[in-house]
Amino acid sequence: TGANYQPDSSAGLGAARLMKNLGAGLSNGATVTGSNLEFAKASTSGVVTGTTTSPAGTWKNVSGAGINPNEFAMFVRTV
Repeated sequence: TGANYQPDSSAGLGAARLMKNLGAGLSNGATVTGSNLEFAKASTSGVVTGTTTSPAGTWKNVSGAGINPNEFAMFVRTV
């Protein structure tokens, strides 16, 4: 009860993570620096409860759709 999932902030190349877009809108397949993203934080029931640190590296939107600022999507680390 009350536990939160907080992803490993040292995600390596090829890692896939659910993250929040802090910058401008991104099309599917667009790349962005980690400073424009934050890792999603979820409760033990899988509900997103907030965000945590920004990741290092470059990440690609692989959600299958474009996203707007402050929306969540799946990203894969490319660099």
